[in-house]
Amino acid sequence: MRRRGVTLVEVVVVLGLIVATALLGVHLGHALIVRRTEDQFLTTVEAEWARFVQVLQVQNIAGQVNYAHASVAFKYGVPVTQTVTLPLPAGMTVSSVTPWVDFRQGGEVRILQTLTFTRADGQQVKYSVGLDWGVLVRQ
Repeated sequence: MRRRGVTLVEVVVVLGLIVATALLGVHLGHALIVRRTEDQFLTTVEAEWARFVQVLQVQNIAGQVNYAHASVAFKYGVPVTQTVTLPLPAGMTVSSVTPWVDFRQGGEVRILQTLTFTRADGQQVKYSVGLDWGVLVRQ
């Protein structure tokens, strides 16, 4: 009489496939969470930039946006009366020709700038700072 069943090799193959599928799911899930965090950060930067320019125009004051390896800081007034700092998500970097954008009194910008945010996966998101009213435009 012959017994029907599964061999140890078949069990190991099935378990290997299950583990591989689980690891792939964890990796993709982590990548999705990182991407959403970066998207949320960029949306926050765009909103804070718009608010910053509006406050400078309404209050007729000068200001500066500083960006470094760890954060983007919006500084209101000269001398600085208020600062809003947004920390960069882990793995994201920001670069530009100069590490700041100066706004003259009333929110006017005189130097054209391009800000480049590099995501953890290497993709770049570029913004141009429009002259005059400092509008941030995503390229």
